[in-house]
Amino acid sequence: MGNPTSNASYARDMRSYPGYASAFDGNAARDLAYAEPARAPRPRVDERPGLDVVTGAGRQADQEVSPAFTHVVKLFCVLVALFCVLGGARVVLAGMTTANLNQNAKVQTSLEELRTESSKLEVMRSAYGSKSRIRDLAASMLGMVDGTANGVTIDLSETATGTADQASTGAATATAVE
Repeated sequence: MGNPTSNASYARDMRSYPGYASAFDGNAARDLAYAEPARAPRPRVDERPGLDVVTGAGRQADQEVSPAFTHVVKLFCVLVALFCVLGGARVVLAGMTTANLNQNAKVQTSLEELRTESSKLEVMRSAYGSKSRIRDLAASMLGMVDGTANGVTIDLSETATGTADQASTGAATATAVE
């Protein structure tokens, strides 16, 4: 509302004092020369209540703290430390569990991939290892003929009893059975 020590606040407050005379007091005009001079209000001073000093045997600086209080403080510190240790152990166990679960998920994914690859390899082995495929490749690419179909037989008995010259020149006889 403004500064309480300004002239405007004094003028407002002075209207309530009996020594304040207004130029328009009621309907009749008054001569202000004969009026009492306006006095500034005295500041109100609130007295503080007195403090009584009581002498006695208060706690001295050299007195010890009670053993029960120190026991309670020590017990509280131990419980706080135990709480922190248990909380830390819980966090470590949760981290180890999470790491183990992640590793298991990786192994399971790898196992599934290996099973898929194994089944593909089994299909390829059965396709490439079939006797009909090998027979077709031998006949078409290498020009081989089926020995059982044409009746071709090779007799190696003479080469085993013959001389070394015959074996070196390839004198093995082949008979064709038609």
